[in-house]
Amino acid sequence: MLAGLWLILTWPDWPHRPVPELITRIYGFTWNLVVDWIVLLSVFLMLGLQFRPVTLGLCQGLQLLRRVAFTPRVSSSLNSLDAAMVCLGGMVGVGSILGMARLLINGGPGAIVWFVVAGLLGSSAKFAETYLAVRFREARQGRVVMAGPMVFLRDGLDERWRWLSTCFALCGCVAVFGLGSAAQVDGLAITLQASAGVPSWISGVFVALIVFVLASGGITRIAGFCRYLVPAMLVGYWAVCISILAIHPLNTSQAFVQIVQEGFSMEAIFDGTLAAVLSVGVIRAVSATEIGAGTVSIVQGLAQPFQPVAQAGVSVITGLGTVLTGALTGLVMVTVLLGSAMPGDSSLPIADSRDWVLQAFAAGNQGSAWFVDAGIVLFALTTMLVHCFIGEQCISFLAGERARLPFRLVWVGVLMLQAIVGFQFIWILTQSMTTLMVIPNMFGLALLSTKLFHWVLNSHEPKTSLSEG
Repeated sequence: MLAGLWLILTWPDWPHRPVPELITRIYGFTWNLVVDWIVLLSVFLMLGLQFRPVTLGLCQGLQLLRRVAFTPRVSSSLNSLDAAMVCLGGMVGVGSILGMARLLINGGPGAIVWFVVAGLLGSSAKFAETYLAVRFREARQGRVVMAGPMVFLRDGLDERWRWLSTCFALCGCVAVFGLGSAAQVDGLAITLQASAGVPSWISGVFVALIVFVLASGGITRIAGFCRYLVPAMLVGYWAVCISILAIHPLNTSQAFVQIVQEGFSMEAIFDGTLAAVLSVGVIRAVSATEIGAGTVSIVQGLAQPFQPVAQAGVSVITGLGTVLTGALTGLVMVTVLLGSAMPGDSSLPIADSRDWVLQAFAAGNQGSAWFVDAGIVLFALTTMLVHCFIGEQCISFLAGERARLPFRLVWVGVLMLQAIVGFQFIWILTQSMTTLMVIPNMFGLALLSTKLFHWVLNSHEPKTSLSEG
């Protein structure tokens, strides 16, 4: 309603505009409103939880990961470490690398500060939704089969609000095509074509086959794929970034000062540009780490053992890992391109974003550019795979297990078509559904906040037969 009123007041000739242009404009307006809501609720949750997500949650999460890592695997169920790798594989995608180029164009170096701040604040929302996902997860025959916002909205709220669970799952089925399909397959196809001369249609078919085979094995096979690949590619990418910063220590220190100064510039406060810088950084953080979307909790809620606070802490760790990847990318670009002019087009296409990032990495350390291409391809692949599973969970919640295979077939079909044709309009449409996916999740967190605060602050860990796995 607000979007429609805003459209009428600010765009008098809207009835004569093309439908894709209308949807794009409405999406931009509604997404900005939703981002504001996410930030406000994240602050509310952080204060209400008395900063437990970054104190108690982080400590217990690290302890849980260390214990699981050094404990022999005794069952085929998803453990906390596997869940963390799957979530990192799903969140660290094309946006964590190429998206930072757009952040610097639209907001300048100062936007990196607010990208990090928003990522830290957003950890409270991730902590809250994962805690509730673990607490209310659904089990059948001693095995966890369903978790996430659709479950805790259904089982945790009063009957009059349970329709929110259906709304979330319905929007989630569509939104994942924007979150984990369109931009990822575009970035992968463009990278393979530019670096190795692979035609887009071959990339599309290749990716579709890999995703279909791995997704057909469920979360166990996906976790097996991500278990070693994700930490290897993340540590490798971080090492390349840090090596470039170490090679240019003077530029690195100057870049760091520039980022902080522009992020908190008094001049920017008085001339009004700080609001734009802040907005760009926050929006990129929300998009990159999927704050408020509830996607992470769908995977984290399935993990064993049954320890809601510790598992919620693992979600915080994965979110911070995504923020670190984006921040390092941005810092490298500012360091290497210090004093250089930014590209003037704020709607920089994926291909041009890639060229600009490659230019920065190649100038920083000859031979590192290929690692960026490898990162784009691998990050995109794991993101598409994990979001396929998330979409299957949503459709299974609505229509049962029989709906998984049809959804998977549609998913891989869209991947192939997107790689070949590149439907920009479909991308915008599915991204618009993301805003509708966020709303019921965040509204549910607000409604459940009183119970959440009581449970977490009083360390009330419920007992369950699934406490060990």
